[in-house]
Amino acid sequence: LQKKLQELFAQLSVTLEHNYGQPSAASFETVMSRIADINAENILLKGKLVKIEDTNKLLEKEAQSNRATIQQMANQLQSHVHYNINHCLQNDTIKAERDAALHDKETVKTELETVKSRLDSIQKAWQNTRSELDQRENKYSSHELHMKQLENDAVYVKSCFNAFKQQIGQMLSDGYVKVEPKEEEIKQKIQLLMQSSRERGIIITNLENQKEQLTKQLQAQIDISKEADKKRMTTHFCIRQFVPYCSYDTIRPK
Repeated sequence: LQKKLQELFAQLSVTLEHNYGQPSAASFETVMSRIADINAENILLKGKLVKIEDTNKLLEKEAQSNRATIQQMANQLQSHVHYNINHCLQNDTIKAERDAALHDKETVKTELETVKSRLDSIQKAWQNTRSELDQRENKYSSHELHMKQLENDAVYVKSCFNAFKQQIGQMLSDGYVKVEPKEEEIKQKIQLLMQSSRERGIIITNLENQKEQLTKQLQAQIDISKEADKKRMTTHFCIRQFVPYCSYDTIRPK
């Protein structure tokens, strides 16, 4: 046992790097105190190790997060590079568009001057048209007054026409038939009168023809009578020439 204790103390001396001498109660207390210190240091180191492991885990997480951030930043950098390239291209495009816009501006300026000239011409034409419209409006006002006068005249003429129809209706009416002052009734009455007049005209024409025939017959009879009287007078004259001493009564035909 003593030998084993010596071997143990020798191993502890080598392990703990301290010479504790021969095994005794004092050296044993020293060893136990050293072991307790080592145990305390070990516990402290374990705590530190846990903290270090936790810190290491945090660092690994941060490293992963940093790698993700770096990757994200790399992606953003690449996007930014693409954006810069696109921005440069857009700048070139904008520059070209600016040049085109300046050219268009000059073109629009020229067109505006042309339009301004046209507007001046249109303004003059509008003023002339306005003057013509004023003249036409004055003529229209005059025509409107004339139309009102014509309307008043038409009302007066209509009133006179109604009065005329009233008078015609009264003139065409008789004790048997009353003619209302309406155009249709007046026309019908006038047509009846015209028909009656035509019939009377036919009768008068027939009478005139008969009169003419009788006149011709009478004239023929008168001519015959005159011719007979002429012949008789001629005969009497001849008798007087050849028989001057004879009495007219003796030779007058009986």
